[in-house]
Amino acid sequence: MKKILLIFGIFLCFNYANSQVKGLSSFDLENLIKGDAIEQLNSDQMSNAMAMPLGNVVDAYCYYVGPGDVLLIQNLSSLNQKDITVVSPENKVVIPRIGEVDLKGKTLAEARELILAKIQGNTKDALAFVSLYKPRNVIIEVTGNVTNPGTYTYPASFKISTVIKFANQIKPTATTTLQQGTLINQKTEKKKQFDELFSNSGISYLSSFKTRNILVINSDGSSSVADLDKAAVHNDAKFDPYIREGVQIYIPYDNKEVPKISISGSVIRPYVTSFKKGDFASMLLKLGGGLLEEADLDNVQLILPDDSKTIALKIDNKLNLQQDDIELQPGSMIIIGQKNDVRKSIQGVVSVIGNVNKPGVYQIINDKTTIKEIIDNCGGFTSEAYLPLATIVRRDKSITDTKSINYLLMEKFKNSNLTIYDTTRYQIDIMMREPRVSCDFEAIFIKGNQNSNITLKDGDIIRIPSNPRTVFVFGQVKNPGYITFLEGKNMKWYIEQAGGFSENSKKKAARIIRGNNNTWVEGNDDVLVYAGDEIYVPSPPNIPAEAEAQTWIMLSTIASTVFGLFNVIYWWTR
Repeated sequence: MKKILLIFGIFLCFNYANSQVKGLSSFDLENLIKGDAIEQLNSDQMSNAMAMPLGNVVDAYCYYVGPGDVLLIQNLSSLNQKDITVVSPENKVVIPRIGEVDLKGKTLAEARELILAKIQGNTKDALAFVSLYKPRNVIIEVTGNVTNPGTYTYPASFKISTVIKFANQIKPTATTTLQQGTLINQKTEKKKQFDELFSNSGISYLSSFKTRNILVINSDGSSSVADLDKAAVHNDAKFDPYIREGVQIYIPYDNKEVPKISISGSVIRPYVTSFKKGDFASMLLKLGGGLLEEADLDNVQLILPDDSKTIALKIDNKLNLQQDDIELQPGSMIIIGQKNDVRKSIQGVVSVIGNVNKPGVYQIINDKTTIKEIIDNCGGFTSEAYLPLATIVRRDKSITDTKSINYLLMEKFKNSNLTIYDTTRYQIDIMMREPRVSCDFEAIFIKGNQNSNITLKDGDIIRIPSNPRTVFVFGQVKNPGYITFLEGKNMKWYIEQAGGFSENSKKKAARIIRGNNNTWVEGNDDVLVYAGDEIYVPSPPNIPAEAEAQTWIMLSTIASTVFGLFNVIYWWTR
């Protein structure tokens, strides 16, 4: 009985507490059920939010609320403090226990004020918050000067600039044909080529008209022009608006007749763009993206063609103008000079690895310190050092080159006179190319030839391996495998140690494969084999019967033709 009274008392207390909240006169089981539903909605919305990128940070004063937006309303004066509500297709939201709010044509900031006013009209001095929980998805159309025009679905938090980036992607898809994929790769490689050609030049090979003249047509018939250059400089969403339902985005084609303005010289991003009335020097400076190390702040010039004058500008190291702003004219240019005392570093380091007495990293002077000087600094070679296999590897831009192998092949092959039969071997050589330094260690350190004593560069790696004391013989020999190295022996001797040629061997095609660089050498009697070398004996080529028959048919045809020709000549000259 006491337990029943205790439970009843708790029920009454809870019911009394609920009655103190305006709008709740009795225990509301629906709120408890709804609370669970909200938590489930939170989980579902979070999963959806993680599945689709949100695009850009939302500016509440520029983002327009629309059907499908999910709003989070926190009302601290309500028992259920958190409500998630979805904007209806009529662009309205229903605030639980309070009423409906029309958000048509409202920005997120305006929608927040309307909702808060509605809550406070119901509960005076209520403490509440409103935020965008998840932006809606909208269908838009992109046309004009983009790689992939068409209809897209993106979150409304995407700005015009973000949509254009996606529309300009040139990645192959599942439906891309081989020919289309090849053209896409060629376009990518061509852009890389021009980027490299103009890098560090201080000028841009591109001029932009489309970034400042993007037509945005809204579903209500209104339109505006997006200016992505101003948006980037001023960080203002009104120049790069968020997308909305039914928006049509037209990217114009370049107009070479439109006057340009440019910034060039010692800036990170030399830039050329179309001129628009109302452009100022401060904006053009910011389009440069930043200063290079060698920039000379005392040599910054603004050229105004219409006035035929050059104005010296005062700027700081962040490209901020330190004087009254100047309105630009068509053809205006800002040129940022370069200091004369910038010198190429002559110091560097090399690494010595392997069989020297003091391996490690050593300081050098580029193109002056020799290999012999470095080895002397290392205390010389150990007794295990084997100079025929010693190598030097150099830093090479081909290691980090983003160009494809096919592009590198075509770039180097375009002026070649090699036959079609040489191209496969050439392609293999390009793919397996290593940044080796040509150096004859034996000539320098054993024969004392100072003409072979090469100079080093920063980043060189010198490897002095141990003597492997073996030679590997394989292919068409009777007993292939490792043979103990013996100084002064040639290929013939090592093949004999491997049991001699097998019955299927092609003796004249046997070659020595050098261990230090994998080059193939004919094994003449006077050519010595070194430890670490390999000897390969191939078999004769296995020509299919069909191919051999075709060869004989072709030869017989040629013979018949020649015989017929001689026969004609004979009878003609009789």
